[in-house]
Amino acid sequence: MHSEITIIDSSEKRPGFDRCVEVIHRDLHGQHRERCILGVKTATEVYAQIAAGEPIDLNNTYVKDFSAEGYRKHFSLPEDHRIQILDFNAKGAYFDSLDKVDFSLVDFVGAETNFQEAVFGDCPISFYHAIFKTPNTFFNNAIFGAGLANFQSVSYTHLRAHETSLHLVCRL
Repeated sequence: MHSEITIIDSSEKRPGFDRCVEVIHRDLHGQHRERCILGVKTATEVYAQIAAGEPIDLNNTYVKDFSAEGYRKHFSLPEDHRIQILDFNAKGAYFDSLDKVDFSLVDFVGAETNFQEAVFGDCPISFYHAIFKTPNTFFNNAIFGAGLANFQSVSYTHLRAHETSLHLVCRL
């Protein structure tokens, strides 16, 4: 899948966002598959919310260059510092980067972690040593681009009453 991303004028802006992008998804043959308008948040805006301990709402949002490594550098934290992210919701979000989208050494806490229908551009994505402590974690219909996806040493600390560890693999 290929995506075209264009900053759009104010006539199509989404409520609550100063900036918006139009994303057009095309299949491997160049045929138009889907068009959507997403609000824009910078990585720095997301970093500030994480640092404040606020729930993270990135539903239908375009996020450029988010990385846990960037967060650590921004706040001069050690490379092995674990980051706690509360109620991370990124349903329908688009994560884009020239380098990588990185959730390494992140503890997802709160009621749920939601990556349903999220799109990860053609950059590498890493959840290396991420811990999902939320009772509900969703990756349904998430689209991973051409970049490598690293889910090495991911752990889920919350099993639903009827589940075994086998179910955790199936939920991804």
